[in-house]
Amino acid sequence: MKQELLQRLIKQLEQNIKDIEIYVVSSQEEAIQAPGAMQSHHDTTKSEAGYRVNGLIQRKAFLLQAIQALNDFIPQIPPICAKIELGAYTTIQDNQNNKRNYLILPAGEGEVIKQEDLSSHVFILSPNSPLFPLLENKKLNDTYIFRDKQFTITHIQ
Repeated sequence: MKQELLQRLIKQLEQNIKDIEIYVVSSQEEAIQAPGAMQSHHDTTKSEAGYRVNGLIQRKAFLLQAIQALNDFIPQIPPICAKIELGAYTTIQDNQNNKRNYLILPAGEGEVIKQEDLSSHVFILSPNSPLFPLLENKKLNDTYIFRDKQFTITHIQ
């Protein structure tokens, strides 16, 4: 299951890169067609499009690095984990019985692998995620408090 989720995440990131490439082209065209500083002192479209292109190019580089890190991790992903660590899949439940699924990977934090059922979406965390230090080394049925709410580890794989 973790291998499948990892492959889906990689495909999702690859699609994000394709989308970025489309946005880069349209932003570059917008910058080319926008009036320059000599034509209009108040129109900042050209410079804003340039900033947008630079940001998109940086995002693409970040995603490419993430994909490489995830591909490198594929052969290392542990089939089963006894505690929350890199490569663990876990389900966490709050005191109101709301559940969230997390997959701990070396990259891709903040991404969500969407499933048909909203409650089965998988949220990607990395060791750099702010939540990871609270979860690291926790075991089944361990609890922790985050933002004044208590959470329980209900599943680890």
